[in-house]
Order: sequence, then structure tokens, then C-alpha cells
Amino acid sequence: MLKRICKKAVEDGLLEKQPCTLPHVHRAKSKRHDVPFITNEELRTITDNMPEWCRIFPYTAAMLGLRISEVCALQRQDFDLPNRRVHISHGLNRGEGDRGLLRLATPKTKSSNAWLYIPQSFMSMLTEWLRTHVRPEPDAMFIESPASGYDIASPNSIRDHFKEAAKIAGRPDITPVSTQGDVFYDGESHQ
Repeated sequence: MLKRICKKAVEDGLLEKQPCTLPHVHRAKSKRHDVPFITNEELRTITDNMPEWCRIFPYTAAMLGLRISEVCALQRQDFDLPNRRVHISHGLNRGEGDRGLLRLATPKTKSSNAWLYIPQSFMSMLTEWLRTHVRPEPDAMFIESPASGYDIASPNSIRDHFKEAAKIAGRPDITPVSTQGDVFYDGESHQ
């Protein structure tokens, strides 16, 4: 807004030149941008090689464009299946000093608190997972830790399993989702 006000002031002769300019910073392109999209077959292979307790993770991250911790923070109550949407309303942390058990926390950014569209192609898999793997209570975790029962699953454990499954699929070059939330899947539009 300030930039527009100053532009108008220059046009009206109140200012000699636009004071609101920033140099254009060229950022080096991440090596991740050169990684080819994953195919449907590779995604299925990765999913098939994940442990049963977190087998839904690759498709959830791919179809919804979520970070690992966002998937691990999902609860049953976050899903609005009749309207095909999911509410991303939590992140994870370990408390002060980054110590202790994982717990739900406020999202990292305001934009991380959002409703996302669930693609139709993911609905049957998601519905089946919720029916067979998630307890009926609203606050039940979408993916539960097998080590501690009903607790939050560790993003590090899921990342390790994903890396191993990606190697089996012949794609050790991929990661679940970049920090910007870029989807690694080349199927239908996800947003």
C-alpha cells in the first residue's frame, strides 16, 4: 500500500522519485527443483513399503501438499468428509527448549491454519483409513505412534520410513514435501 501511495505521489509531482524500491534479489534455485515428479507407480511402491501404521502418509502428503509434521498433527475432527475438506489447525512441538513429548501446537504461520480441498481421487482411501485405523473420538490422531499407543507419531520416524521406501521405489532423490509445501506428486491438481 505504501508503494502505491508513493507511486501516486510521484505521479502527482509531490515526490521526485519512488522511495519504496527494493533491489531484486536473485536466489539460487534449489536442487529440489530439478528432481522429476514422482509417478503414480512410484508413489504406490513407496506406500506399499511403508509400515502399516503410517501407510497413509505418502498419499496424504502428496494429495494435500502437507509437511510431515502437519500430517502427524491431524486428528479425526480435522476432516470434513461431506464437504471434501480438511482443516490444518495444528503444528507440533516438544515444548520449551524443544524437549519432552511431542504435542499439538499452533501452526508455524498464519497461512498454515487453513482449510484444504481433498481431491476426489483420494476420498475412498482416506475414508477407509479413517474407518479402519483411527479411533472414533474427535481428538483421535490420524496417524498414531505404534511405540506409545495413541500418542502423536514422530515425524522423524515417518521420514526415516519414507526414505527407505523411496529407495525401494528407485527414488532416493525425493522427500515427502518441501518446506514450502510443494506437492511431489504429478497427479491431479491438489489445491
